[in-house]
Amino acid sequence: MPRVVEVTSAKNPIVRRVRDVAAGEVPGQLLGDGNRLVEEALDAGLEPVVAALSDRLFKARNGRDLRRRLEQRAEQCCHCTDRVMGAMSSMTTPPGVLAVVRRPASE
Repeated sequence: MPRVVEVTSAKNPIVRRVRDVAAGEVPGQLLGDGNRLVEEALDAGLEPVVAALSDRLFKARNGRDLRRRLEQRAEQCCHCTDRVMGAMSSMTTPPGVLAVVRRPASE
């Protein structure tokens, strides 16, 4: 079971880590930003390293199921405010979920 932490500040190191992955500065890791991308990554068997969830996720049709999947599979899962999610997400209206996943090995 992953470690679940509360993140209430945009200065938290987890926020920096997610931003670094989004900028392509962390080899071997990708960022899935939004319900659909995170679900597709999980369905494809990609390993979630860090997952971030905000209350906005629970308003989504599949929000509770996606939360359960991430809390079971991610190495680290953080619950955060919508403001903190906005600091991590590249989307204008953050969807309430994002995940850093390991890049699949090239064949």
